[in-house]
Amino acid sequence: MPEEKASPQDYVPFVPNSVNILTASTNSGKTTFLVDTLKHLDLYYTGQVEGVIVVLCNSCVDGEIYKQLESENFNVEIEYCETFEPHILKENYVLIFEDVSQLDPVIVECCNVKAHHLNLASIFIVVQCALDNNIKPLLSLAQNIIFSYSGVNGVRLSKYINKFYTAGQDSKDYLNEITLNAAKLNSLLLLQLNQIAREDQPNFVAIAGIQNMHKNNPQHPTIVFPQLTKMSHYENAYDDNETEIDMDPTTLPKNSYILVPVKNVTQRSQRAKEESSDEKKWNDMNEILKNEIELNMKLRKQQPALQIVSKMLRYSEFSFSPDGSVVQITGHPNTAVPLLDFLQVAARPAVPNEKPNPTFALFVQTMLKRGAPTSMILNKSLLSPKTKITIKNMSHKKQKK
Repeated sequence: MPEEKASPQDYVPFVPNSVNILTASTNSGKTTFLVDTLKHLDLYYTGQVEGVIVVLCNSCVDGEIYKQLESENFNVEIEYCETFEPHILKENYVLIFEDVSQLDPVIVECCNVKAHHLNLASIFIVVQCALDNNIKPLLSLAQNIIFSYSGVNGVRLSKYINKFYTAGQDSKDYLNEITLNAAKLNSLLLLQLNQIAREDQPNFVAIAGIQNMHKNNPQHPTIVFPQLTKMSHYENAYDDNETEIDMDPTTLPKNSYILVPVKNVTQRSQRAKEESSDEKKWNDMNEILKNEIELNMKLRKQQPALQIVSKMLRYSEFSFSPDGSVVQITGHPNTAVPLLDFLQVAARPAVPNEKPNPTFALFVQTMLKRGAPTSMILNKSLLSPKTKITIKNMSHKKQKK
């Protein structure tokens, strides 16, 4: 999307005041990645960055690679952990703790207090293994963790995060999907651990291939995964965008967004002189259904229901009555049901021993065939009914009645 229309919250990794853990084995390119982010500030940071302070926590490291970044407009300061004093920190500076093996109190102080009160651009703590007992407390202080799947540490870490930092089965399933795809891509994965208390907090939950953002190499893509509650936002903002890529798009994860240079993007809406009547009807119906959901459903159900409706409106397999109150499988009036009845059931957790409504289960089956994520359906009884539901056997049951 053209830069003036795109929201940095949708894809730019590092917001001001954020704390980020970067973990990978020795000689895996951690420092190179950080240097690249500082060479391409507009791509990686949403706020202003005026310089970097690098704190070396290993006497065998000299920090010379960072010194090469220094210029008239960008300051680089190198310190050692033994003599580092937080009073030298400056607003809009990136702070990097390199090669941390012991959790020094000054690191905790910077993450817990200085990041916010001194308005730092971002903090990075570089470690070899985030699950070491003396490093693990950092996980509760950090907004993001960046890691790879090379070696066993990445797998252990993703399982640990899913167990202790993810609430709800839908989020756990989504995280499994994200980490599985990141492992296939064999790239660095940024994963949100804890949301930051800012109005401009990120709308994404993960970015795979984050080290590739500054490269224009379609064989090594950067892929953004929206937060579950922001799926409809991304659809509304970016679904008109198209590009040609030199790879099979079916190999990319569903409901994710690939970052490409602006010059490669075209918009369907730009190619049409005026909005088609079908598109206008879709927009009108979307607004009607949104109002109905907000009026008739409890607040906790509204977001899941809106995501489901957004998908159903895009799938030709579903037809709606003119006022949107009734939905059916296209061409099969025997499947017609009140839309709100379906949404009330699909947007809540299943109850013990629940017997799913056959029509509702058929709707879900139809959505999944079109690529909708299972995480969208909160009522898991609709995902795998004991009896296979088809339009044919539903018609038979109605005749029997």
